[in-house]
Order: sequence, then C-alpha cells, then structure tokens
Amino acid sequence: MSDSPSVIFTAYATGILALIGLCQIFILISQRTQLRLDWAETYRKRWGEIRIDWSKVIYFGHSSGDYYQIATAEVISEIDRMKTERKNTTREIWALEPTIRVFTELNDICLRIMQGHLRIGDTYPILGTEFLRQSAAMRNLLDYEYSSRQGNWGDKEHVDVQRSIRTWLVCHDGIRRRCLILIDMLWAEAVRLEDLPPDDIRSAANAKIHTGKERKKRLKEEVIRLNGYFSIIRALSLSYFLQHSEYKVNKYSRGIDAVRLKELEDKWVKRYLEE
Repeated sequence: MSDSPSVIFTAYATGILALIGLCQIFILISQRTQLRLDWAETYRKRWGEIRIDWSKVIYFGHSSGDYYQIATAEVISEIDRMKTERKNTTREIWALEPTIRVFTELNDICLRIMQGHLRIGDTYPILGTEFLRQSAAMRNLLDYEYSSRQGNWGDKEHVDVQRSIRTWLVCHDGIRRRCLILIDMLWAEAVRLEDLPPDDIRSAANAKIHTGKERKKRLKEEVIRLNGYFSIIRALSLSYFLQHSEYKVNKYSRGIDAVRLKELEDKWVKRYLEE
C-alpha cells in the first residue's frame, strides 16, 4: 500500500510527459505547415513578377507565327522587332534573359518539392492549368528529342533563338531535367483533379505508355541525387505520384480509368458544343 502514492505519481508524470510530447509534435507540424505556406506565397509573388518573361518563353517555344500565344500583342511586336533589328549575338543574349529567369524559377520550385519544403498540391495553384496548356511549347525548348519529333519550321531568326535557348539548357542540364520533372508532377496533379480536357489527358497517357517508366526513374534518381539515399521513401512517393497521369495497371491501382475518361469526354464535348 505504501507504494501506491509513488505508482500514482509515476503514472501522472508519464501522462504529463506524453501530453507534452504530443504538444511538441503538433507544434512542429504546425510550424512545418506554416513554412510550406510561406514558401508557396513567396513563389506566388515571384511567379507573378516574371509572367511577362514566361509569355516570351512560350512565344519562343512555339513555331514562328503560331496563332495560340499568351503574350500580349505589344510584347509580340517587341519580340518581332528585336528578332529582326538586332545582330545574332545580341539577339540571342536578349532572348536568353527571360528564359534564364523563368527556367531558373521553375527549377527552384522543383527543388523545394523534392526536398520536402513544398508539396505538389502547394505549387499547383500557383502555376495551374494555364501553365500546363503551354507545356508543349516549354518541352519544345527543354527536350531536343521532343522538338525534333514536332518538326519545327519557321523563319531563320526564330529558329536561331530557339537553338540558342536549347544550347543554354543543355549547358545547364540539371535545370533542364528538373523543369521537365516539374511539368510531369504538375500534369499528374491536374489529371488527378480532372482539370484538363479529356483528349489532352488521353493523348499524354498514350505517350506515357512508352515513356512513363523512364519519367518515374528520372524523378527517383533526381531526388536521391539531391538528398541522398535516405530520401528513398520520398523518391518512391513522388515517382508513384506520376502514376496519376498514366492508365491504371489494374482496377485497384492509381491512375486513369479508361471508362471514366470516356464518360468525362462525352460530358466535356456536350458542354463545349453547348448541346
């Protein structure tokens, strides 16, 4: 009986310590969440500051004279004037300035995701579907193999600008790789949320039948290269996230359901045609 008070005291002390431990865990989680939100807000502001630069990069990524542009008529006129008036070396340097700012920023965002400072879901609202709808133009600059398959044609000045941008990206291959990885991750998030036209989802999923494994491997290797082998769980988690943009392997796996996609397409066409 004499031991009862000490046992009760020990039990209370243990309970208090456990409660303190839980409070510390909640505080750490809250601090981590707030830090992520702060990073997201920082990148939101920085992306807003370079949107005109991004519109120029998209112009460079398209073939000369393409109808679909996001740059204003004033910006396009400025670009066309610079292309024709400046000498080759000066023109290429002028074109590289917005390119470096945009792709360096995208690289920085990708690094934050791979380091665990940001989640894909934090970044997606910053860039969104407007960014992804122009992903072909960005891939045209980032991926020479993609560019060669597109069979780009255009005036010599425009082609020379594209070539100078690709050369810079080849010389900064880490930035080039991580920008492609960021596009892949954001595309997977957009497919998961059903934010893209069904035909775009299907076209990309068909391509990923052949390229999906390589893209996931590239992402895993990049995360491990950046953070070391102790980041293998994060590497596997992020690479598996890309499965959202691929067809399901079976009915229980993550990915695109072909039947669901067909239903979405039928509804999308009716809304588009206002039937």
